Amino acid sequence: MTPGWFVTGTDTGIGKTTVSCLLLQSLHRQAGLKTLGMKPVATGATPMTALCARDRAASQALAARWPQWAAACTSQVVHEDVLHLLSGSSALREVVPKELTLTDINPYGFLPAMAPHLAARALGVTLDFSVMAQALARLQMLAEVVVVEGAGGFRVPLGAPGMGEMADLCRCLQLPLLLVVGIRLGCINHALMTLESIQARGLVVSGWIGNILDARQAALEETLGTLRERLAVPCLGVVPELGGTQREALYAGAAQEVVLQGGQAGCAGWALGANPAPRTLLEVLDIQTLLAALLP
Repeated sequence: MTPGWFVTGTDTGIGKTTVSCLLLQSLHRQAGLKTLGMKPVATGATPMTALCARDRAASQALAARWPQWAAACTSQVVHEDVLHLLSGSSALREVVPKELTLTDINPYGFLPAMAPHLAARALGVTLDFSVMAQALARLQMLAEVVVVEGAGGFRVPLGAPGMGEMADLCRCLQLPLLLVVGIRLGCINHALMTLESIQARGLVVSGWIGNILDARQAALEETLGTLRERLAVPCLGVVPELGGTQREALYAGAAQEVVLQGGQAGCAGWALGANPAPRTLLEVLDIQTLLAALLP
């Protein structure tokens, strides 16, 4: 069994959380795997009281199963991405393992919304790769697959010059990578450069996943075609632009309830081929190809 994947991206705000949540749910529902999400570094966190008020249903459901989350709701801050990853983790659907801690899921969380190394510097904190690697190892004991979501892009700094980047954390954690490409103007250049940087470091890339940010973009399908032609790793799916209620369902751990119409923007770009019939969001990612490549 592969220990999991590291979800990186071409930039910040391009859909790493969307893809990570979908991956967690698809691996469980399509392949029957026990999944856990992890975010080693998060910035722009939200006070727990505000987060729980905004995502009340998801937070209450989690608190009912996990005393540590219930306690954290009155005393901590956490990034909303962490709540979304937890909502999509099948290992937390019923009985939460007693060994699971919030600091293992998110070893470093910072309130300021800025680059990780700047947020850490402002608080006098050093981002320690060994701490993050040890947290991952503990999570791997509790689930069959751990999906690790990065912060920002592949080369975002995590310390002073010479002290490491997200790229170095990827190498340290020794997970195969999934590259999320936010589909918008300029994404071809960003995707090609990011993949080149990953492969220059000798890291394994399982494939790329597109996330449509603007369905009105000119030449959308042609852009997706160019990415398929030029990115030398498999396309494992293209996530259509989601509406508000669709996104809420995904982040609540209910991707199977999101039904997509064949004409919904971006659906024609699915890696599994155009299909005019309605399909659920769970069918967007090519889980079987992903697993076949890593689990012979």
